[in-house]
Amino acid sequence: MNLTQRAKNILLQPVQEWSIIDKEPGSAAELYKSYIAPLAAIGPVASIIGPSFCLRPCS
Repeated sequence: MNLTQRAKNILLQPVQEWSIIDKEPGSAAELYKSYIAPLAAIGPVASIIGPSFCLRPCS
């Protein structure tokens, strides 16, 4: 399952999704690499890319 689908399911169907997640094998390191780090990077990456789309000085 891809990252966006997993995040959507956690928000919209948390009970069903967490029961699926509970059955999956994996370690904490895998969770950080696969889900936590990419989701945490969205804000900082957007704040770097966002100003490049301003055609005039942004305040």
